[in-house]
Amino acid sequence: MIDEQLRDMLAAVAMHAELVTAGALLGPAQALAEAAEEAGRSIEAQIAFNAYEVADAMLRERSRIGSAEPEPEPDEPEPSWKPFSPGSTAIFLPPTQE
Repeated sequence: MIDEQLRDMLAAVAMHAELVTAGALLGPAQALAEAAEEAGRSIEAQIAFNAYEVADAMLRERSRIGSAEPEPEPDEPEPSWKPFSPGSTAIFLPPTQE
């Protein structure tokens, strides 16, 4: 995949995440609207701008560490959070007291 295609794919993923977050939570939606207003952009243009900013940052990091040997993954304990429900758009619930 050439860099422009990869950039577009990364931007699409970032845009999707922002749409899901801003579409479900009031705080991120307000922050997005405020950032768009401050930049003189429509909300849609701000989402696209943000998406490509994230994609460009990911590509910079990829090229920075691309030549380095990957570090072995440490053994990590199971996360303490549990999904709200299968297929839910809610983020996570705190662990329950048992």
